[in-house]
Amino acid sequence: MKLPNFDGSQLCAQVDPELFFPERGDNTISKVAKAICAECPFKKPCAEYALHFEIRGIWGGTSEQDRNVLARKRGITRRVVVSLDMIKEPSETPAAQAKRRARARKQSSAQGAA
Repeated sequence: MKLPNFDGSQLCAQVDPELFFPERGDNTISKVAKAICAECPFKKPCAEYALHFEIRGIWGGTSEQDRNVLARKRGITRRVVVSLDMIKEPSETPAAQAKRRARARKQSSAQGAA
């Protein structure tokens, strides 16, 4: 199972990536992310991809819990992912890239302030 062929038009690449990685139980943020996914042309392949891996966050309009239920119903054994580096083919998702960059900026500015 390969990552969908993201071409830059996916909606997750055009908004704050933190929306797609809400804290557990934060239903407000999850609903916003799912609404964005609902309009995205990559919704179906993104959700299908995430269904085969135990990936954190909202993918293709589905949460981890949604995907667990779907996988059980469809008899899919999900592969455990330690990091997105294990599954990036041919490149990591735009949302993951943006989140990684944002984390690096936070660390950099925190070190600069110290």
